[in-house]
Amino acid sequence: MTTANEIPVACQLTDAELAARRQRIVTGLVPHIQERRELADGYRFRFPATDAVAHELLAFVLLERQCCPFFEMELSFPVGKSAIWLGLRGGEGAKQFIETELAPILT
Repeated sequence: MTTANEIPVACQLTDAELAARRQRIVTGLVPHIQERRELADGYRFRFPATDAVAHELLAFVLLERQCCPFFEMELSFPVGKSAIWLGLRGGEGAKQFIETELAPILT
């Protein structure tokens, strides 16, 4: 079993793919963030519990799995359809990566 600290913190996308990713984050995710929670090893974000946001979050997670395999990602759908939570966590360096490479989701 591979642990989070065994996978290097490095993005595997090309420059063009990174630009498209950043644009998708800024337009597809950031406007919907309702709450941010800092964790010791990453962050959690609360989004409205709509189907459109759920699809956008799933697309984000699928892309991140390709480019950033060092992330532990979690989508949580609490009872009552009150919210959707996205968790991004990882081993050493993952939180700093979020703060630099995914900065738009923290502002």
